[in-house]
Amino acid sequence: MGKWASLQSILRASDLPVAHLGGHARRVRASKTLEDHIVRIEEGEEQTWKRLKIGVVYVKEGQVEERDIWHNCDGSHAWEEFLSFLGERTRLQGFDKYLGGLDNQKNLTGTHSVFTEWEGAQIMFHVSTLLPFRANDAQQIERKKHIGNDVVVLVFKEGDTPYRPSTILSKQNHVILVVRRIFNASTGDLHNKPLRFRVACAAKTSVPFFGPTLDDTGLYPKDDEFRSCLLSKIINAQFAAYQCPVFSNKLKRFREADLQNLLAAFLQSSLIYLYIPSSHPKKK
Repeated sequence: MGKWASLQSILRASDLPVAHLGGHARRVRASKTLEDHIVRIEEGEEQTWKRLKIGVVYVKEGQVEERDIWHNCDGSHAWEEFLSFLGERTRLQGFDKYLGGLDNQKNLTGTHSVFTEWEGAQIMFHVSTLLPFRANDAQQIERKKHIGNDVVVLVFKEGDTPYRPSTILSKQNHVILVVRRIFNASTGDLHNKPLRFRVACAAKTSVPFFGPTLDDTGLYPKDDEFRSCLLSKIINAQFAAYQCPVFSNKLKRFREADLQNLLAAFLQSSLIYLYIPSSHPKKK
């Protein structure tokens, strides 16, 4: 008869990780494999930080009620121009980059959306006027389902009516960026060419500070520099919001679950019992 090696003897014999299961000792045959899996988890988390879904909402002059905003099906020329400024209008069917929860097979979430890639990040915008409109749905659940679950929301506002950040009721929305285009006073709306944007930002108190800091006037010319500033603000807003307990605790639980599942699977497939033959001489 032989005997099972003790945990101590395995530790003395090998520097590989060892688990003590059911009173028997098991040794990892290839610790590098576990390391590779952990690296893949880290890379997956990094990809999460580089893929963002951002809400974009169109608010007409005088609109102050959420219901009215969700019922906007078409926007002005200024709205369309702003969407083009953010990114490229993209057909969803067959789209093979980051979808942000949108459907790319049966047009269930509309036929088009706006997408951009900037500084290594993929950003899918959930555009209120491009999401499906249901004439018999007073609350427009399909639209609110997506934008109401976005952490950061851009609001493009027409006219002088103030926009309240609490207009859209959502526990997920943590940062609201309100954008309004400003015309040159001497030319007014002639040729419908905006010269500047005015930007304001509101965030829940649990969101830590994030940059870039907006200019005191909140006024920016419509150029590449402002676009970079706005996209940077959006991305940093998302990262800052993820530090709030409601998100950070959830991300921590997901990470712990991933690692526990990985460890359980690895122990199941990659560990072996070590059997040490008895040193007693065989009887002749």
